[in-house]
Amino acid sequence: MDMSRTCLLTAFFSLVCIAPSIAQVFITETVKNEGEQQLTEELSLPEIESGWCLYKPNSEVQGVFVRFHLNTDSVKEIYDKCEKHDFAVIYIGTNYRLEFLFEDELKRELALQLKEIVEEYDLPGDRLFFAGMSLEGHRAVLMSQFLELHPEYGMKCRALAICDAPLDWLRFYRSTQGIKERDVHPKGVNEARWVSAYLERNLNGTPTESIENYYQFSSFCYEARDSSKLDLNKRTALRAYTEPDVHWWMENRGQDYYDMNAIDAAAFVNALSLIGNKEVELITTQGKGYIEDHERHPHSWSIVDEDDLLKWLSELP
Repeated sequence: MDMSRTCLLTAFFSLVCIAPSIAQVFITETVKNEGEQQLTEELSLPEIESGWCLYKPNSEVQGVFVRFHLNTDSVKEIYDKCEKHDFAVIYIGTNYRLEFLFEDELKRELALQLKEIVEEYDLPGDRLFFAGMSLEGHRAVLMSQFLELHPEYGMKCRALAICDAPLDWLRFYRSTQGIKERDVHPKGVNEARWVSAYLERNLNGTPTESIENYYQFSSFCYEARDSSKLDLNKRTALRAYTEPDVHWWMENRGQDYYDMNAIDAAAFVNALSLIGNKEVELITTQGKGYIEDHERHPHSWSIVDEDDLLKWLSELP
């Protein structure tokens, strides 16, 4: 893939044999980047390594578990579980740590890269399982919709597994305004400031100035009720995971239901169900959300039972 915001290209390939009878292929191709992601006039982040990595079992591949970020440390752990179901694993990402996929060109680049991997390594392009946590979940839904809009790529997202993902950016933007006004917790306020500024920068202003852009960018927008966009996921199996611990959010962030991504998950699942998608589930958990050093936080991939998720994916027709 021609990553348009890259500096130095590096590629690394490796084949790893676990045992003579059970061989797995591990392949990576990465790009080192030296620029910056400008979030606001005052805040920027260094670009990260972009590219992809693939784990492929020696058995006949029954599906491909895809995540839209490049983290070669975590891919091995999920592969050990995926291998039991004859799934390959692809992690693929751009050079932005906080990638929103504002540009269609980036979606095309990711789709082309994915297509090349699928074809070169003989993977089932009609059984792609996209998964993601938070902003990555938003990317997963956008890419599933992109492939549905562009059958020329010859691939299909058969299922989505998203965890506490922001889907409705109009709702999210309005939430940031309340969070800034209440000014309760610095982490929440700082995120609200840069996200609202970044949305304004890339969507040509506030919702008052360009509401249609917020409608179109959202993978699901409750207010817009865009049936044509919903139809793009009408035949996509979906599990939306969320831990709606409103007490934690109130006590630790001064936020409430209107500020939680859980509201997007419930509305998205309900809307798809109402148009006839019989393979959608809202999965809510209690007390499972933890981040680094066992710190309690309901906004965490830890709420996802990966073994149960992979079993569900393996049983899809």
